[in-house]
Amino acid sequence: MVKGKIQIFLLVAVTLIITVLYYPMVTSYYQVPIIENKHDDALEDTALFAYQEEQMLTIEQFIFSKDRIIQGDILEVSVYFANQPEDLYIEQTLYKDFRWFNGNGIVRGYIPTNYSTSPGRYEIKYGNRKTGTEFSQEIEIIAHEYRIQHLTIDRKIEETTRNQAAYQEMDQYFVPVRKKSAPQKYYSEPFMIPAIGRLTTEFGQTRYVNGAPTSSRHSGLDIAAPIGTEIMATNRGKVVLAMPLILTGNTIIVDHGEGFFSVYFHNDQNMVEVGEIVERGQQIATMGTTGFSTGSHLHFTMSYYEMNIEPGFIIVGEPITLTNYHLYLQ
Repeated sequence: MVKGKIQIFLLVAVTLIITVLYYPMVTSYYQVPIIENKHDDALEDTALFAYQEEQMLTIEQFIFSKDRIIQGDILEVSVYFANQPEDLYIEQTLYKDFRWFNGNGIVRGYIPTNYSTSPGRYEIKYGNRKTGTEFSQEIEIIAHEYRIQHLTIDRKIEETTRNQAAYQEMDQYFVPVRKKSAPQKYYSEPFMIPAIGRLTTEFGQTRYVNGAPTSSRHSGLDIAAPIGTEIMATNRGKVVLAMPLILTGNTIIVDHGEGFFSVYFHNDQNMVEVGEIVERGQQIATMGTTGFSTGSHLHFTMSYYEMNIEPGFIIVGEPITLTNYHLYLQ
């Protein structure tokens, strides 16, 4: 009898400690179990909680990585102690294809932003469908000042690399690859800079080519260095595309899992094949000027599925710009 009561006391104490420790830091909800047992001898024999479904203790803790996001950054939502991950939900207007990943006891989801995300305040509602519990979190998107670039390129290069055949090829081979990602992370270490060189174009710059009246947005970082410079995998992952394309030249895409991809354009030589697992820092290509290119450089993109994001936020915690690139690329 005494032994059983001591064990129950310890279990309740641990539960209360977890509640006290986590409650000030995160948004949580708790359903405290009501335990009735009229037979003391049963307590002495088993010393177990007899949970009923409606009385089960629920300690689902939603943690938002930040509440203020600069355009190009990504918001991570982590849920700890999720008994039934399929019952969790999030309602928001920032990213329509939100999904959960369940790994190592933690449920995670991501909300990416970029230059197309309007600055302002957004309400995110979240909770548990089964219990009917709902909370809300306000997130502020802060505007990033993107530069404007006027690019002049040889007309012959433009005509042979920016045409209908090139765009159809991208639609056929490039676009589908980032629609599916491994449900678990391939990596466990931080992401790294894939090449050393000089930054020539920032992420998100508005680009006008050869005086054209229409513009495009730059999807990554352009890192310039001599032909043959090593290009390394920014992190561990699986190669899902490695081929020459008319527009982007020798191209590699690596799936890092949970929706994260890294992309490498204009390579002189690709050194990996589709299906290969590459390690963080492994050489995967040499720098070149293939495809629509004005000179030897790596066009490096990071994306969450098909939405391009600022690589600097993933690698160094801030945008990599023409002002600060020497801190990271040289």
